[in-house]
Amino acid sequence: MKPATTAYTQILKPKQTARCADLQDVPKQRRLKIKQATTSAALNATRANLNRQQPARWKNGARNLRNGATKGNEMRILALFDDGNGSVKKALPEHDVVSVGIGNADIVMDLADMKNIKKLVDMHKTEPFDLLMASPPCESWSFATATRGGGNAYRDKETLQLRTFENWKTLNYPSISKLVKRNAPEVNEAYSRYLRGGVNGDLTALFVCELVKVLEIPFVIENPQASMLFERMKRNGLNFIKNKACYSAYSDDFPLKRTGFASSVLMNLKNANKAAFRMKQVKSNRKIHRSAIPADLIREIVSHF
Repeated sequence: MKPATTAYTQILKPKQTARCADLQDVPKQRRLKIKQATTSAALNATRANLNRQQPARWKNGARNLRNGATKGNEMRILALFDDGNGSVKKALPEHDVVSVGIGNADIVMDLADMKNIKKLVDMHKTEPFDLLMASPPCESWSFATATRGGGNAYRDKETLQLRTFENWKTLNYPSISKLVKRNAPEVNEAYSRYLRGGVNGDLTALFVCELVKVLEIPFVIENPQASMLFERMKRNGLNFIKNKACYSAYSDDFPLKRTGFASSVLMNLKNANKAAFRMKQVKSNRKIHRSAIPADLIREIVSHF
């Protein structure tokens, strides 16, 4: 049987291929070429696996968005969880953005209810979407409530499982330990709030992953850069490239906020080491402001599709 051709056999001479399975006898320069070739092959394979077929009307002008999209380049974008600040819809008036969420959205829908996946799929069949953008709730995935030993007040870092009541009570997190220490009557109610937030995090993560798999269109999923959501999505079977950006690199009206964007494509987004903005400057609803995304960052992201 003829041996399969690999990156190794394409570079090594026949004699070397036969006697150097572990590459120990290959000259240093030749080993370097092998490493470069296999690394390049792996990267190309990943890109080929992740990149989806782009809409025909978008191919010839994908990067014109920075200068204002023309009518022929209009995209139909499904924006999940864009019901708070409405960042995606506000940043892309040139496009047909359909926002979905439980608040102020074009389509009011519970994105933790798996039955609603079919409704969005049926919409896609009637009038196809070109891109899916999502910002799932991060409270149970981020390290804003980080605890000693790994994880946060909602879940364990290694298993990603939600805290049991007994485990939750032992956490060295100020707001929890104070309640437990004084045996406050509201301990059970407090735990229930954390549990509901964690369950909602699990369900919305699963909803987004399953929808992406069914729609088979390009996608961008946002969450804090260190968020455990990215690991959850991997375990849910979603393949993606994790892109990183800092909000302050796009606007002085935003904090540094290191953010990750799981996507079907590689994007060279801007990062920064500091920000002039401070959250205490915000006089309006801080929760809404924290969920906002710089318009220039959104436009740059969409320019890759």
